[in-house]
Amino acid sequence: MTNIMRAACSVGVLAIAAGAASADVAWNQPNGVATFFTWANGHNTNTNLFGSPTLVGGTTFQFFPTNFTASSSNGGTVSVSDTLSVDLFALPGYQLDSIQINEGGTYALSGNQGGSVSAAGLAGLTDLNTPRTFNANTTGNPSFPVFGGSGSWTAGALIDLAALNGGIPVTSAHLDFTNNLVAISVPGSTATITKTFVGLPVAITIIPTPGAASVLALGGLALARRRRR
Repeated sequence: MTNIMRAACSVGVLAIAAGAASADVAWNQPNGVATFFTWANGHNTNTNLFGSPTLVGGTTFQFFPTNFTASSSNGGTVSVSDTLSVDLFALPGYQLDSIQINEGGTYALSGNQGGSVSAAGLAGLTDLNTPRTFNANTTGNPSFPVFGGSGSWTAGALIDLAALNGGIPVTSAHLDFTNNLVAISVPGSTATITKTFVGLPVAITIIPTPGAASVLALGGLALARRRRR
């Protein structure tokens, strides 16, 4: 029976080393080993709004942006954007099963009506072994754009590799996640939206290595013979 183990990690950008631009900002730990996978070339674009992640429990990257904010007052549109990238490599006997991105923050609109705030995100995962790309847009709660009031917002995107891979497991992949926050105000109003958390669960399915089943069977037979003696 196939076992499924989930490893959570906050959204980050893993870029292929050869393609990392000089203006990009590397994570504090751009390379490392988690419980079921390794990562490499973690970085953000030159805006570096996501900051660096922290690996929690050997399975979870967590980002807590501190200045990822779009704010507009008395008329105008302000848009801020950043992209996170990372290369993910499943350890032997595992495969990447899904990429689930979760994020959240706060928003506030005040003064004259007519302003709005919105958050949009696009996740793209490219298989490094079999050239193909899987994409997913974030869906927000409340639905964006928001035209009044204040409160908290959340958004998420799912790339279900187990359902989309066509029977060809994904074991090495490059992940990009681009996020945009937009604040629009009218004269006599203010509009602000802030991102405070980003999380990325990565589901990994255990795959028996070639010959593992037969080795286990032979081990069981040997044990049975010993018990008979």
